[in-house]
Amino acid sequence: MIKISNLKRWFNRKTRKQLVNSIPLTLSMCLGIFLIWTMVCKLSDNREYVTILSENRVDVMTISGFVAGLIIAYLTAKVLQIRQEKTTRLPELMDVSQKLHNCRRVMDKLIHSNIWPDGVRHIVDTEYKGFTYFELRQTVFVGSITTERARAFIEDKRCGGPAKLYLELKSFMFGHIPFDQTLYTEFNVPKRYHPNLVEKWIDYGCGNGLWTYFEHKYAVYKDSFNFHDVYSGDVEAIEEACLRIDKERYTDIKFGADLLAKMGVQLTGDILPELFRIQRIVHSDLPRIIKYLFVIAGLLIVFGIALPILNNIYSLSPYLDIISIGIIISISFYLVLSFYGFMKKEVQV
Repeated sequence: MIKISNLKRWFNRKTRKQLVNSIPLTLSMCLGIFLIWTMVCKLSDNREYVTILSENRVDVMTISGFVAGLIIAYLTAKVLQIRQEKTTRLPELMDVSQKLHNCRRVMDKLIHSNIWPDGVRHIVDTEYKGFTYFELRQTVFVGSITTERARAFIEDKRCGGPAKLYLELKSFMFGHIPFDQTLYTEFNVPKRYHPNLVEKWIDYGCGNGLWTYFEHKYAVYKDSFNFHDVYSGDVEAIEEACLRIDKERYTDIKFGADLLAKMGVQLTGDILPELFRIQRIVHSDLPRIIKYLFVIAGLLIVFGIALPILNNIYSLSPYLDIISIGIIISISFYLVLSFYGFMKKEVQV
């Protein structure tokens, strides 16, 4: 025998919410079926009822056309408004993307510099070729499967903090591109990052290692990084890139652990989240209210305008008039019942 507590657990808040949301559609369908059934019965009992149905075609087409016209006008205005809002975000998107370009330029210079301990780059690039930081980070996720390469990398005593940071910085590089203008040109590059990639960088904490190893744990790894062995040209390029990211923040900071730590904080706490936020706006799909009204307008046009016109021209069947009237009334009923609740959901942020 099922316990009452189990029934209560099954009938949870989500189930109740789904049932409440389905009430308008269920009632509208029942109303449509009832109207069609009663009109079919009336047509069977009274053949003169055909004349009454045909006389109401014009009213059905007028009401459907008026409502559909209002909805289409609203949809057109709303879509143009959404497009304008997205267009105004493009300069902001390009500005934040350019900041990420410069962060990646700094990382590229670090990857190819002599800042790393002896043998770290060779070990990661040869013995663990193809191994990525994302694969390494999977080991800390709950329920994830640790690969053999990840286990070997973690157990390898040669692959300490610097090796992990080197692998992390490489996650921002695109090895499949022969010439990446975002890294090797002094000019602004109108390149956009895919939202899925930006979200992946955020989820896996990419870039946080700059703060971890150059500030939080710098006392431990201070002797592991060779700042004095970095080529002077690379130092100038890194300082210049940081000034392009935020001139006010990096004006008085020279190349060193403090500069890299601050850039890592800005990257993970500001640039990546802001870029992802703007991308969600620019690449967002049409709001649900637009899709909702589009379906309503489509049904009104098909069953309230097209079907009566065809039936009027070809004198197909009085049953088509019954279907048209029943569906149009049920759609109107559904619109009245659900529109307020739907609008209430749309304004929630």
